[in-house]
This record gives sequence, C-alpha cells and structure tokens, in this order.
Amino acid sequence: MSLIAILLITLGTYLLFRQLVYQPIERLLGAMSRAKAGDLEAQVTAHTTDELGLLTQEFNSMISQVRGMTKEREAQQSILRERVREATIELERRNQQLRETNLELWRTTRRMNELGRLAAAGQTAAHFAHEVGDAT
Repeated sequence: MSLIAILLITLGTYLLFRQLVYQPIERLLGAMSRAKAGDLEAQVTAHTTDELGLLTQEFNSMISQVRGMTKEREAQQSILRERVREATIELERRNQQLRETNLELWRTTRRMNELGRLAAAGQTAAHFAHEVGDAT
C-alpha cells in the first residue's frame, strides 16, 4: 500500500510539475527559437501570474519592443534609400552639366587656338607688308 501511495504521489508530482513548469518553459523556449529565426510575431500566452507568467509577459513585452524597433529601422532605411536615389539623380544631372561645360570649354579653347594662329598670321603679314613697304 505504501509503495502504491509513493508511486501515486510521484506520478502526481511529475504530472503537476510537467503542467506547471515544463510546458510553460517549453512554450517560452519555442517562442524564443521562432524569434531567433526571425519571427518577430512570436508571442506566448501567460496562463499564470507566477514567476513563469511574469517571465512570459516580459518576453512578450521585449519581443514587441524589438518588433517596433525593427519597423522603425526599416522605415529609416526606406528614407535613406529614397535620399540616396534623389542624390544619385542630382549627381547624374550635375555630371551631365559638367560634361556639357567641359565640351564647351574644349570648343572655346580650340576656337581660341584658331584665332591665335590667325592673329599670328595677321601679324606676320603686317610685318611682311611693313618690310616690303620700307624696301620700296
């Protein structure tokens, strides 16, 4: 009879411990594993108000904060991507202006060289005419 009582008490204690401790811890560990894998919607229902229930509530609060910070970070990344896109467009526009300005500078330099050669030819012709006029 004592042996049966000990077995029943042991079985009852095991089942009670399993229900009150092991299962809540397994649910919490499962939610942590899902959160670690990237599922920020992982929540655990707190069935009690004891330490495990408090731990579950704190986990839910923490994962909620992480979810909020992740959404905020994604919003900031979106804003940064848009700013980079706008800056890239502006940079391309300015690069095009620079190409056009460089082309105009090259054309102007080429024209100045032509005018310089014409001026030198004119001076040579004037000098030659002056020499011819002095010789006569």
